[in-house]
Amino acid sequence: MNDNLPRVSVKFEGFWNRFDLALFQKLYPFFAQRCQLVESNEPRLYVASVFGDSCYRENAVEYGRNAKRRWPRAVRLFVTGENVAPPLDDFEFAVTFHRDVFSDRHLRWPWFIAHMRANDIGLDSLIKRRQADDESCRRDKFCAFIASNGCARKRVEFVRRLMGYKHVDCPGAVLNNMTSETLGQAGGLRGAHGKIAFLKDYKFAVCFENDSTQQAEGYVTEKLVDAMLAGCIPLYWGDLQVGKDFNMESFVHFPGNDVDEMVEQVKDLDRNEEKCKHISFAPWFVSNTVPAQFDDEVASRFFNRVIAAARTA
Repeated sequence: MNDNLPRVSVKFEGFWNRFDLALFQKLYPFFAQRCQLVESNEPRLYVASVFGDSCYRENAVEYGRNAKRRWPRAVRLFVTGENVAPPLDDFEFAVTFHRDVFSDRHLRWPWFIAHMRANDIGLDSLIKRRQADDESCRRDKFCAFIASNGCARKRVEFVRRLMGYKHVDCPGAVLNNMTSETLGQAGGLRGAHGKIAFLKDYKFAVCFENDSTQQAEGYVTEKLVDAMLAGCIPLYWGDLQVGKDFNMESFVHFPGNDVDEMVEQVKDLDRNEEKCKHISFAPWFVSNTVPAQFDDEVASRFFNRVIAAARTA
């Protein structure tokens, strides 16, 4: 910590149990470059999320309005890993998944970026090195599925049907059929390395989001990225506009809801070595470069505005 930087008092609400200031600064390191954040019950910066809430939108609004009443001078920042539209009527700034909000008070920063930061994995780790690209085609194990949320019925139904073709290993809480110890340290935001190491033995990985987003919501989480980092062929269902973030030729994308059709597609691919190689050699990012929208400079400009507003609050 640089003691010469100005101090900004901060208050957090709506995060998970083990969340703390150190983790926040790891997820968003731009703060440590410009100021010293100090937790306080009299904040100049109020940061809220809706982790684990069932009524995401309603609770986001409530957090913002309550904060306005309690700390009328504080700058309110909303950040989320859930599929929540940016509540800019109740927060001065917001960090969400949404693609269609064109405001300097909003940053589209998908949760997979925060997930990678928490595990000290750079986005350049998703640049393909050709000598390793066909590894997935030579793997002996068929498919893995790791999930803790059993409420997402589409992916549970898909995995059950896929098991009618070949065995799917499920070390997570959902459809568990093997010990979770095989994942190593896979729990929580910082547990990506155990999950990735586990997936490296598999040809395919099921990467279904909790929700399917149809238009501009942009809900793309770490599920797809973890499979990519493990070198699997991801089986993805979720954001219909995912091609705006990743190269659609590098994974299997299910745009519809017909589970039987999805399973047939996987069966055909599993039997077609040439198709598997084509997918495996395709870069994760278009042109095999990190998209400009995910450049640190984009985020840095946004957080500079947040910090400047908090310092003058």
